[in-house]
Amino acid sequence: GAVVRGGMVVTHPVTGKQITIGAEVADARQLKAVLEKVENDGCDFVLAPLWHARLDDAIASGANPIASAKSAAELLPFCRSEDELTAGEWGAGIVGRINPWIRLDSPIDKVRRLSELCFLQELAFANYVSLPAVVLALPVGIVSGAVSGTAMSNFARTISAALHTYGFTQILLRVPLDFGAPPAPGSAVSVSSSSGGGEDGSLESDPWNVWNYVRSLCGSHPNLGVALEMGSELPSKPALERWLAEPISMFLIDRTAFVPNKAGYPVLHRRHQDFLKAVFQYRPMLALSGEGSLKIKSDSPYRVYVQYLAHLFGKQSPGSDSEQFKEPFHDLLQPLDAPFKMGVDSQTFDVVDRDPVKYARYGEAIGAFFSDRAADADAVASVVVLGAGRGMMVGKVLEVAAALNRKVHVYALEQNQNAVVSLRNMVIDNGWTNVVVVQSNPRLWETAARVDLVVADMIGSFGDNELLPEYVDSLSRVMKDDCVVIPSCVTSFIAPITCPKLASELRSLASSSQGAARARWERPYSVALHRAQAVSQAQPCFEFVLPMKSVLTWTQPGTENTSAAVSTAMSSAAGGSALNSVLGFDRTECLSFGIAEAVLLHGFAGFFEAQLYGDIILSTKPDNESLGLLSWFTTFLPLFKPVALPSETFCQVQVWRRSSGGRMWYEWCLLAPEVLPMHNPNGRSFSLSTA
Repeated sequence: GAVVRGGMVVTHPVTGKQITIGAEVADARQLKAVLEKVENDGCDFVLAPLWHARLDDAIASGANPIASAKSAAELLPFCRSEDELTAGEWGAGIVGRINPWIRLDSPIDKVRRLSELCFLQELAFANYVSLPAVVLALPVGIVSGAVSGTAMSNFARTISAALHTYGFTQILLRVPLDFGAPPAPGSAVSVSSSSGGGEDGSLESDPWNVWNYVRSLCGSHPNLGVALEMGSELPSKPALERWLAEPISMFLIDRTAFVPNKAGYPVLHRRHQDFLKAVFQYRPMLALSGEGSLKIKSDSPYRVYVQYLAHLFGKQSPGSDSEQFKEPFHDLLQPLDAPFKMGVDSQTFDVVDRDPVKYARYGEAIGAFFSDRAADADAVASVVVLGAGRGMMVGKVLEVAAALNRKVHVYALEQNQNAVVSLRNMVIDNGWTNVVVVQSNPRLWETAARVDLVVADMIGSFGDNELLPEYVDSLSRVMKDDCVVIPSCVTSFIAPITCPKLASELRSLASSSQGAARARWERPYSVALHRAQAVSQAQPCFEFVLPMKSVLTWTQPGTENTSAAVSTAMSSAAGGSALNSVLGFDRTECLSFGIAEAVLLHGFAGFFEAQLYGDIILSTKPDNESLGLLSWFTTFLPLFKPVALPSETFCQVQVWRRSSGGRMWYEWCLLAPEVLPMHNPNGRSFSLSTA
């Protein structure tokens, strides 16, 4: 199991990854003694009040110092002193809890202004002693409906001001996963609104909606995070999953969520375990809160909880090779690669060349092709490997052909001059006398050969974004009538996603000197999605059946596409090929997605599903993913601005694949519930050369 010692982080036994576990304490009069005690119980930090015990004593006597104070100076004696701990203990062992009597939402001007002064005073102290974070609870009346949207705006304004004043300490908004019983009909928080604030300034009784309201007013500041609290009750699965895209810096577990096992030790229900395990992948600070109802007979009341959480963390799978490979690239925005790009570096080829799943599936497809063709001892199959790279796919063709006793002659087409050097050396070193290396654009390649099989290693993360249809079609002049292309069909898919981290990264890029701000939002990216969640199932977008059998594309100079040719194409081609023939390479699709829970939409994730041959599939689509793939991340189509999606509604998007003037590009726009401007019209910010 995971290693846990007093006052030390919990370490995973296989991966070495670590999590910190702390405890919230209500009474911290002797802060040093409290810190030592919880560390002896195996905790790493204390979530402790930043106010002095004098304030608790005053409140216990029936006074409300904040409400009765005439000036901020009268509240100074209620602040802690830095002398209670050493500088190292403050910085490593304490997370501050903001005074719950501070009423940043108060409708009474005097109380609100004094509360703001107290809040800023506590935050200044936290910043002074280098606390990593402070936790601020929601206004006490938010659940009952006693807090309006206007009051929450005051609450958020003060937080926003603090975020721009104190740059070191994170402010974590404490939000429960579930508010419990719904508010009474007609109360302020029962009014629903897509943005979190209704026409009358009210709020919806949804913890995520309250968080989103504050986060939006604070401009998604990077130092604003969530201290998400899990109690005994959990909301629906979609309501839980949307939190996994949010900046959860602390995850509090109320001890009322634990139940006793047969031996009387605290454990969590299965649903609680499953959500906690999902949270583990982001490794927030964990903190035990509340008193709980279990009677723990021990001088170390936190230790059994810490041991159980360490046990759950230690049972986490270290992840597959592909998952471990993707970790350094989590939420890293990378432009989509250009096809046959001259500048693909050696590291990229290293990744692609060691993808075991891709080459295994391609090998199955190549084998199935040969098995379906009648064996002829004298026949030599002519094979083109399109996008041969450094020769791995060429080797796979030769390996499969040799295993099935088939003769082949292979044309390895590759344009990257550095990869061609490796490819030529591989041919010489392996004695591949039946392989011809062709350093050329496929459209310019001339040969008298007629091809039986095209193995195209040009599937993009969005299916067709590496111009697979165009490049395959350019070889139609050298294909036999019964030529087969692997893959035989490629379909792209998209799904709406919430991804605040990526949106924040794009804002940062747009405000830098790295390029025009608009262009950052108008290009597709390749991303290993991590802190992001799809909010509806992926739906098919563009489909290309290969070979296209097109009479409308790649015409020779002096020829024309006539209506007769169109009619011939439509009558002679079947299924997807007929569509290919009429539309060429352009496509458009309008898709509607059902939304279960209120969420913030930041863009769309793109996937692909490739039918290599027969029923042999390669897929990055989440519900049918080929596990273990290394070669592809997810495509991300961003939106100019985040759009609030209400619960039980739908969003609609239209996507275009356009080509003209030797270029191909994508355009997209949101149509519902809000209409946004067209992204990338006429390929003004992103396009790929088809020349």
